[in-house]
Amino acid sequence: MMEAIDWVVILAGVGGGLALFLLGLDALTHAIKKLAGGGLRSALQRMTTNRFSGVVTGVLVTAAVNSSSVTTVLVVGFVSAGILDLTRAVAVIMGANIGSTVTAQLIAFDLGLAALGGIALGFLLKAAARTDALIRLGETLLGLGLIFHGMVLMGDALAPLRDHPGFVAILAGLGNPLYGIVVGAVFTAVVQSSAATTGIAISMASSGVMSLEAGIALTLGANIGTCLT
Repeated sequence: MMEAIDWVVILAGVGGGLALFLLGLDALTHAIKKLAGGGLRSALQRMTTNRFSGVVTGVLVTAAVNSSSVTTVLVVGFVSAGILDLTRAVAVIMGANIGSTVTAQLIAFDLGLAALGGIALGFLLKAAARTDALIRLGETLLGLGLIFHGMVLMGDALAPLRDHPGFVAILAGLGNPLYGIVVGAVFTAVVQSSAATTGIAISMASSGVMSLEAGIALTLGANIGTCLT
């Protein structure tokens, strides 16, 4: 006889894990932006002399700040101010979407066991350090720790669903590319983070409740949904 599913526990685990994930991603992005300082803005201006350098710039800046949205918002601001023309701006945004795959790969690393250690060390550095560089390093470690711990919580919460017929049927529907893309786009538009959608897909796949086809469809949808930003 199949064990009853406690949906309250599952929703609390997924919701809490997602909240920690987003909090960690926000902390990581802000810490790296502070480390970069004004250099981020000036680098975008200097390195976008043509379409090819614009793509490379988008890749490097997005890989550094772990957010294609940050790069895109900066570029939109430059276009509005007349600093960049549309052709170079499109090149940078294309590069940003390539650079965002670095974030996805970072999330995919199985560092769950080190998550709590990163949170503890990051908090200590942030609280006790006296130099800006160490404080930012602490914030970075804290953000990374929260990201990975949030993924562990989501994965653990979702694990009981791998044998639930109703949930399996829903996930089977995500294998339909159009349905999966729509779900990924809508969810990303709501949470304003394609990395969060990717993180959930990785957690579900790691728990054995999502197929590769459904994960790919969700990821494609996430890249569409992030355009809302």
